[in-house]
Parts: sequence; structure tokens; C-alpha cells
Amino acid sequence: ADFGGPIDDTFAISYLLKKQCDGTVDIRLISVVGRNTTGRATLLAKFLEESGYSDQVDIGMGPPGPCQNFFSISCVGPVWPWIEQFNGWTLDDYDGTVYEQGIDRMIQIIEEYSETNPIYIVTVGALTNLAIIIQQRPDLRKNMKVFTMSGSLFSDTEPFGKFTEFNILDDIPSAAIVYNDRHINPYFGGHICAVPWDTGYYFQIEGVQYQRLLDAPKDNLLVKNLIDQYKTFYFNGGSNFDPGRTFHPNNASASMYDLELVWLAIYVAGLDGDEASKTCQSVDFIEMQEFDVHVNETNGLIIDIDDNDNTIPPVYFAAEFKDNGIEDLSRDFVDTVLDTKKCKKKKGRKGKKKRRSNSLSKSSDSRDSGESSSSSYGSHRSVEQNDELTESNTLITTSEERVSADSIVIIATVSFFVILIVMGICLTGYCIYQMCAGKRSYGVIDSEIDIVK
Repeated sequence: ADFGGPIDDTFAISYLLKKQCDGTVDIRLISVVGRNTTGRATLLAKFLEESGYSDQVDIGMGPPGPCQNFFSISCVGPVWPWIEQFNGWTLDDYDGTVYEQGIDRMIQIIEEYSETNPIYIVTVGALTNLAIIIQQRPDLRKNMKVFTMSGSLFSDTEPFGKFTEFNILDDIPSAAIVYNDRHINPYFGGHICAVPWDTGYYFQIEGVQYQRLLDAPKDNLLVKNLIDQYKTFYFNGGSNFDPGRTFHPNNASASMYDLELVWLAIYVAGLDGDEASKTCQSVDFIEMQEFDVHVNETNGLIIDIDDNDNTIPPVYFAAEFKDNGIEDLSRDFVDTVLDTKKCKKKKGRKGKKKRRSNSLSKSSDSRDSGESSSSSYGSHRSVEQNDELTESNTLITTSEERVSADSIVIIATVSFFVILIVMGICLTGYCIYQMCAGKRSYGVIDSEIDIVK
């Protein structure tokens, strides 16, 4: 993912996280790609931590790339300023796991799968990381089912017609590697499943479904941070994305290319039957269409190829939405992220994790075995955030302190009234004694009572 650039990455990952909570998928790794990958990993890590998911998924860092004007804010993108509220928070403060050599970690994971039990690779950014893996280990293609958001197909698609779509333009040689040699070293099942610009551009969450996100309970930290990042994106240049579409954080999402692809991958994974029978050829909500195509290695355009003998596996593209498909997909997303079911700690995760600098031969921590200082992030939260219900250890401590303070107030109040009663009894006894002794010093007694009052 090119997390921190277009906001659809945040929507897609939010959906994916909740699908892991209900047991639909197992997220082995989220790798970041393009330009400032340390910045992207930092932004993603903080999003996961603030939303309560740092113990649910590992992060892998792809190689950094040159910064271009499109992602001019810290070479990450319009979402980057969101992290500035956390006062210098870095990956060293993160309580999850980050693999600095993300490509190596991806290879390790893919090696665990096979021709009969493939892993789903879902790319929602440039194809750089996947292309590097294919170049290093072409034999691993057979272990992968590949899903990609990339390409543009039709000349009548708004607003540009057929053009070199950004995820391909960002790294044309890598896109060519992923698309063009699939007949030599086939992927599992042969084909690629793809969401092009042509349908993603029209997919927005709006109307009733978007309002449900705005009305989400304050203790739904995932949705809260999703909307906060969307606002940051919009007011730091994101409003210029997706020309021709009308969107604003108050009423509608931007175009949801990446969410469409993540939904497609999860849908296929959930089909009945063995993996060989699970394809994206026919799915709910979207009309899929088969294309025999390559990527032009010069300009990055999707081009038709002659395959009269059917030796090259096809690419199945999402060609158009079915009737009510956008509304149905939007509802599924909103239902999913609003689900109140709590995630259990992922199996095999114990306590805090560390930043890792791994190699294929040996994976080792890049820091000492001491605890990270991630708990200090709580002090950077606003008062409103601290008041929200959460399972953060920092906020549990705050809650316990409040209980103790209330107890002290109650004890002090009771003690004060007890003292008043005792003094009243003593003064009454003294008054009776004075009266019995024939002394008339009531003024002194009245003065003492006034002082007590």
C-alpha cells in the first residue's frame, strides 16, 4: 500500500482489519511501497496503534524511492500531517512489529505457501515490491493469487479516457514484470484479478451509508481515526484528487479504488470449494471481464495482445458495477467497520513487539530486548480522546486514578460530617454543664457554635 497518499488506502485497510476480527482473513503482513517508506510505515503504525490494532498485523517496509511532487508532503502524501499531533512519535515508539527489510519478510511468508495452498497478494500501490520478489524468486509465483488495483481500459472512462493509471505510471518496469511474464512463470490459477481506474473512479460512499460513518459511536476508534485521516487528506491537497468527482469529509468519500480491490480479494477467498475453483471470473456487485493484455514497457498503457492459441492466462478486470452494486458494496463496508465485535489478540502474539531488521537466513531484532516506550503516546492525546472508552493500558491507568480520587473525596466528606457531629455533642454537653453550674456564659458558647458553623 502507498499509505498516506490517496485516502482509499485507509478505507481499504480499515475494512481488512475488521474482516480479520471476524475470522474471514488472516493478514500476514501489510507492506508499504513508494518514496518515503519509513514515513509510510510510521503513519500506518500510528494509525494501527491509535485504532487498537497494533497487535493484529505486522508491517513491512519496501525500498525507498525518489520523491516527486505528487507526494510532496514529506514524500508521503496529504495524510502525513495527521501524525504531527503526536509530537515527534516515531517507529521506535511503536508496540507492534515492523520489518525494515520488508521484501525479505514477504519472501519468507510466501515460501510457507504452495501450489495447492496459495497466499493472496493484494497490491493497492505501485507494483514495485511484488516485482522485486518475482525477480528474485520467480519460482514463488505459483504460490500466489495476485490482486492488483492498476490500469485503465476504456477510452470513454471519465475524465481522461484510457491513460497510464498512477499505480502503473509510478513504476512502469515493475508493472511490466508483474503483468507480462505470467505465461512463463504462472501465478496460482494463472490469471490476475484487477480493479482498474474505470470502476474505482465511480465508487464513492455517500448518502445514508456515509452518514452512518459520521454518526459512529465515539468509542469506535477505527472509524474516528479513519475520518480524521480523511479530513487531513482533504485539507492538505486531497481535494484535488479524482477530478470530476464531488466529495468532502462532511458528506461523501473520495473514489474508493483500493477498497473495491480488497473487497474483491476477500470475496474470492470466501467462496466455497478448493483454491483452484475460486476465481474472480464471476462475483457479486461487479461485472468482471476477461482481457488478454500486457503493459507497454515504454508508456505504461494496458495493451491488447494476440493470444489465439490461449497460452497466456487472462486478466480479469472489474469492468462495471452491477445494478445497485456501489450501494451494496458501500453498505457492506459500513456494516463491517461499525461492527462492535472486539478483536481477540492474534494467535502467537505475546506482549509488545519490536522493530525488526530481518534477513532470509536469520531474523533478528534491531534493538535490545527492553520494552519500548510506546505507552508514553497517551500523553499526546487530547482530553476528549482520553475520555473515550478504549483498551489502552495508558487510559486504564487514567481511569483507575479517577476512581481513587472519587474515593478520597467521599472519605473526606464523611470525615468532615463525623467531626461536626462529635463537636456538636461535646458543645451540648458543655452547655448543660454550664447551666447546671449556674454560670451564664452563653455568649461564649454561641460564639463557639458560630465558629463551627
